[in-house]
Amino acid sequence: MRIILSDYYRSFTSKKIYILLFFVIIVCVLSLGDYIKYIMKNDDADVIYFFNLLLDIGIFKNMIILFAAGTCSAFFCDDWNNRYINSMIVRSDNKKYCISKFITSGTITFIVSFLGILLFCLFISLFIPLYNDYSYEESLLEPYGFIITKFNPWLYIIIKIFNFSISCSFWSLLGITVSTFKTDKFLALVSPFIGYYLLSEISECLPGFLKLRLITYSYDIIDKPLIPTLLYTISFWTILSTILLIICNCSGPLSILRHNSCYL
Repeated sequence: MRIILSDYYRSFTSKKIYILLFFVIIVCVLSLGDYIKYIMKNDDADVIYFFNLLLDIGIFKNMIILFAAGTCSAFFCDDWNNRYINSMIVRSDNKKYCISKFITSGTITFIVSFLGILLFCLFISLFIPLYNDYSYEESLLEPYGFIITKFNPWLYIIIKIFNFSISCSFWSLLGITVSTFKTDKFLALVSPFIGYYLLSEISECLPGFLKLRLITYSYDIIDKPLIPTLLYTISFWTILSTILLIICNCSGPLSILRHNSCYL
């Protein structure tokens, strides 16, 4: 627990996290491009319509994965390059360090992605309503659409951001896993993006409930109500993340950290 808290302290007291959060917001704005002008000039625009449009834009997800997931996965390389990793091994062990890095990098990627997109939605909500009849009818085709009127439109937005952000956390962990085999910062930055592209294409050949794109964007993948669908999404990414952790513990990081231990 102490090593995890130490890692969180280093992360949240670093300017990098807040710069990263700012970049996520900027990516949201740039991804919509000319649609921003439409938002400001038309009365029929609403937050949910443009939020769903944002999630469907390819450049948006690519940039979020590159900035949020890629940058957070590069933190492992920072620890390696500045030899901070040495003191971590002295105070704990290889396995604990791997678990700590997985937990902190995954949650930080989630927080940055989640807060960045949510803050953007809060900003545009100052100018346009949350939803209108058209966006509501479109959203009814999704497993979470009924939340808009039965509960709260913001809950609908929060759940969909949650689903997207938890997938970003996985891609960050994939970057860390790759980094344990070759501690190259550039590789750590781009491997989440490359991994997302390759694995998403491969998953298109699988049944719907295993397609990464459908799970990421909150499609009705298992034809079940809200809670089972949400639990399935969380379980899916948790299982994949656990597999990456096992890979790290069994191969890559152990060889790197043992080699590093020789210099302590």
